[in-house]
Amino acid sequence: MNIEIRDVLIAVRGTVESVDVENTALRRRILGVSTDSREDMGGKLFVPLKGPKFDGHDYIGAAIEKGAAAVLTERRDVCAADILSAAKSVAKSGMQGDPCVIIHVESTYQALRDLAEWHRARFDIPAVAITGSAGKTTTKDMIASVLSQRFVTLKTDGNLNNEIGLPLMALRLNDTHEAAVFEMGMNHLGEIRNLSKIIKPHVCVITNIGTAHMEFLGSRENILRAKCEIFEHMRRGGAVILNADDDMLGKIVSTGTNNISYGIHNGDMRAINIKMSGDGQRFDVVYKDVIVHELFVPLPGEHNVLNALAAAAVGFALGLSGECIQEGLRSFPLSKNRMEFIRTDRFTIINDVYNANPQSMIAALDVLSQMASYNSVAGRKPQTIAILGDMFELGEFSQAHHEQIGRHAAELGIDYLITIGKAADFIRQGFINNNKDNGGHSLSFAAKEEAEDALPKFEEFLQQGDIILIKASRGMQLETTVAKVKEMS
Repeated sequence: MNIEIRDVLIAVRGTVESVDVENTALRRRILGVSTDSREDMGGKLFVPLKGPKFDGHDYIGAAIEKGAAAVLTERRDVCAADILSAAKSVAKSGMQGDPCVIIHVESTYQALRDLAEWHRARFDIPAVAITGSAGKTTTKDMIASVLSQRFVTLKTDGNLNNEIGLPLMALRLNDTHEAAVFEMGMNHLGEIRNLSKIIKPHVCVITNIGTAHMEFLGSRENILRAKCEIFEHMRRGGAVILNADDDMLGKIVSTGTNNISYGIHNGDMRAINIKMSGDGQRFDVVYKDVIVHELFVPLPGEHNVLNALAAAAVGFALGLSGECIQEGLRSFPLSKNRMEFIRTDRFTIINDVYNANPQSMIAALDVLSQMASYNSVAGRKPQTIAILGDMFELGEFSQAHHEQIGRHAAELGIDYLITIGKAADFIRQGFINNNKDNGGHSLSFAAKEEAEDALPKFEEFLQQGDIILIKASRGMQLETTVAKVKEMS
């Protein structure tokens, strides 16, 4: 960023004390925005946020001492004490510089959104917004890679896809960017509406309507309503990209004027002649009954064909050539811990621990089974091992969905199942109840530390070339389990 403090003052409708609007202090430039006082604050705007267990206002003094150019605040009392304390500390250290400007607002959360909306409006570039119950991060990465073949593209980094993260991403826009791709997550009604208002997208993508966040939304119909909020601030004449294979998305009456539905079985754009090719898949794209391109996506699984079709549809909607789409999909970089293949001397690990919900868990098990079918070792089919942890935010539906995952693993013929967590024990129950002959090939652990301590005991069962899937919701933090399995190689 490179804006004046007085621009911030206008964008957030804030007030300042003892500083004239024409004062040179308000002409100082803001070089970035941060909500974390532990960062380097030199020249930045500090936005203190309040949570159930913390209050960022308690760290205003630290931000000032670290060189913050300006600070937002809801609390005048805290600021007065912190400014005085920080000023004394700065003076004692002999540091020189302009004083920090304190901007008072009613809500720092709302001010962050208002500033992001104001900043986004400064850039007349195409923006793609993507949401869905599963696959949105991978699809976001694919779309960004496709657009990057023509445009300098900003894309959502990591998990910055919520009411705090997305504004911070929008505030990273600068004069070098020619396009942007924003992922939008939610767990309550109204959240995506707020995010769409900030971005005002030209292209809106919905990957699917699953059962993630059922704890808060109660039904797939409510999840559909929440996801459709993405359209409420779409630019006039924008494009809507929808998964036509999803039963709920077929109910949408689109408001876009340049719309593309996609799918393997339905839609304007379809994938045919799907074939495994190494660790990826090749397929032909049929658009309005005409074969237009052959595409390669460097990931297995039918769900990744759908993700690639969504990215191709965005490319077509924004006028990119088939060659740009081909190269973007062939070379896209996958986010860390998302269907990451780790090959050791002994076996292959599928590291998919970034997050999980019922749809993505089923898709990952399908990939595990599919890989075993296509990767024989010395004339034998590799064994499949699934290490699965709890899925969160499923509420009263949690037991049923975890049991569903176990049933699916049994139907696929997964050889060994290890579950981690109280809820994940229902995965094992579903596995045993639907696979009586193989019920002994499963174990359940209440905590990941117990499972990790027990992993070496499984070495005697592992054979050369076996494939191990590790997956759970983010809060389970199974990346440590991935590290333990790697040590067994």
